[in-house]
Amino acid sequence: MGKEERFNGQALVRYVLCEIRGRATQKEMSTRLGYRFNQWHKWESGQKVLMWADLVRIAEVTGLPLTDAVHVLAGPAAAENENGGFFMRDIFRKFGGYNLSQVQKKMRISKTTMHRLVTAQQDVPVTFVFEFLMGFSSMLPYLIGVLAPQIQDPTFKKEIARMRSQLRLESEFPWLSAIEAYLETEEYGQLKRHSDRAVAMGLGLSMAEVRQGMSLLLENKTIERLGDKYILSLKRVDLEADIAGSAKFARYWTEKALQRYSTADGVPSSRRGWSSRVFPVSETARDELRKLTQSFIGEMANSLLQDGKREKSRVQVFLMHFFDHQEFKNRVEP
Repeated sequence: MGKEERFNGQALVRYVLCEIRGRATQKEMSTRLGYRFNQWHKWESGQKVLMWADLVRIAEVTGLPLTDAVHVLAGPAAAENENGGFFMRDIFRKFGGYNLSQVQKKMRISKTTMHRLVTAQQDVPVTFVFEFLMGFSSMLPYLIGVLAPQIQDPTFKKEIARMRSQLRLESEFPWLSAIEAYLETEEYGQLKRHSDRAVAMGLGLSMAEVRQGMSLLLENKTIERLGDKYILSLKRVDLEADIAGSAKFARYWTEKALQRYSTADGVPSSRRGWSSRVFPVSETARDELRKLTQSFIGEMANSLLQDGKREKSRVQVFLMHFFDHQEFKNRVEP
């Protein structure tokens, strides 16, 4: 049974509502939200669609840290707006690289609705958010962990555990992201059939890394076989909610970046691809610089979004380190 068949976003919405309600009655929850009728029953029974703005209101009343979660998932602008359209728009901008026509087809929505979503022109059902995060990212476990931390339903518990396993894979084997990217390049597309050796040579990986990586990606349904080759199953992994996993991922690629300088003259063979500066700074300027970096990353993701239908000629790696030198304080060698 495929992933789309196993996962039911509406059922998950009803389950989350039950978990949030706890021992309170539906009528009591409706009253807490300011309704004179049993609105909660309509949501929980599926008679009424739970919109993102409704969930934001529920979080405010019950004290759930949804705003913090949205900040992690989509950034500060989305966290400050209860309209779910802003959340979806900023998810697209942050991650980039989505093929909008495939998103539209998989989510069974019209081109007009797709346009409204990516331009934040309308609120969205919570079901849509759950199904999108399930189908196109690995961030649903994080959001569900905020809304229903003690999830017990065996079906959802198993599915959430499987997705968390995928997140762990990306941090444990960081080169998987490079293999995923390579499968979408023109160079791979020109191959008559899949070749582990071609992937290894194209990425500078060992044959053992490629074989292990392909096996892991297949096992987790991140890729699928199509004829004699493989295609990406539209998975987007974001490790920001897992600080340890994110650090492990960044460390791997930072060490890869250092290898570029292992040349005779200490300069990368491309003679480009780095920029650095160390400077004194005020608290005000540091905050401004942080905002600028966030803005740049958003613009970069938006550029990738626009790049969706073009032929991909290479796999690019982007790293950014912006840190306080005081992190090294008290580390003086004897």
